Amino acid sequence: MTIHAIRHLITPWNRRGLLQGNTDIALLQEDAENERIALRLKEQLAEASFDQVVVSPMKRAVQTAELLGYQDFIVDERVTEMSFMQYEGQPKADMLAEMNGKWQADPLSTVLGPELIRLEVRIKSFLAHYGGVDQVLLISHGAYVRALNAFINHGSLDSMNRMEFGNGERMILEWKSQL
Repeated sequence: MTIHAIRHLITPWNRRGLLQGNTDIALLQEDAENERIALRLKEQLAEASFDQVVVSPMKRAVQTAELLGYQDFIVDERVTEMSFMQYEGQPKADMLAEMNGKWQADPLSTVLGPELIRLEVRIKSFLAHYGGVDQVLLISHGAYVRALNAFINHGSLDSMNRMEFGNGERMILEWKSQL
């Protein structure tokens, strides 16, 4: 299975550097940067043919799918963002400072460890469910896609926070069903 994973476009909280997690924030409306990113993504995806388009149920992901011109998609809870618990609505920089490097080096040892375990269960379920599909377009969230990448390429979520994945970025992942 080839997964073309896209992180949703920019929300007001993204602009302010706030963690969203399970908070259902809509995209910035009539935003020139979102329009520019959407145009670039449309151009990148123009030649692609997807057997399945899978979208997180959160407003920001559904709106991204719609801005990219997709209407026939599956909304799937398995690909929603993880909860950032007490950090939701807070600056990401504050969380990173409080965790003192553990978020990047050993995320499972942080207070968010139980959320990451739940995230890994959802990723395994997603891969098992769609594993027989050849080409999948996934519109999801930053932590979800970073975790999916880490799981596919390293077998665990340990390295998920050693990379950045910006709004409107696309990552292509290859999954050979192993579950």
